[in-house]
Amino acid sequence: MSLKLGRYGAFVGCSNYPDCNNTKQLGKAKPDEEGQADGAPEMAKFEPKILGKDPESGLDISIRKGPYGFYFQWGMPKPKEKPKRASLPKGANPDEATLEDALLLGLLPKNLGNHPESGEEIILNQGRFGPYVKYQGKFTSIPKGTDHLKVTLEDAIEIIAKAPPKKSRGAAKKKK
Repeated sequence: MSLKLGRYGAFVGCSNYPDCNNTKQLGKAKPDEEGQADGAPEMAKFEPKILGKDPESGLDISIRKGPYGFYFQWGMPKPKEKPKRASLPKGANPDEATLEDALLLGLLPKNLGNHPESGEEIILNQGRFGPYVKYQGKFTSIPKGTDHLKVTLEDAIEIIAKAPPKKSRGAAKKKK
């Protein structure tokens, strides 16, 4: 047996650890003033905060923290029905989020209009990798520093025109 240090503090383990699973934790981690255990990963506590009511639906809009970041939520979950949600943009401070921010993000996905040449619609949305426009089934990221909530049809057409052509997945497989 030997003394080892692990994620949650010291423990006594078999000298063959991890092949031998015979371990015993030395002392329990005591919670500090905020209820966090000394060795446990720190999770910032954030209580859901109601920002106000949606003028169209009458539902309360709140800001909450989930496993993937902060988001706005309209109303409360109902059985077999998810409430409407919108992610807070990356880098935005949840303490400074307002009802107006939530209402603007709640408008997404937004149809900006039809492309003047092809007549196909251009959609503005926010996704996992940031804001984007969708045109002809292709997704084009909106450049950093651009306020995506203020993008117009003309701006979207320009973003699509400047976007470099993307390689198809089939082309990458052929190279190998």
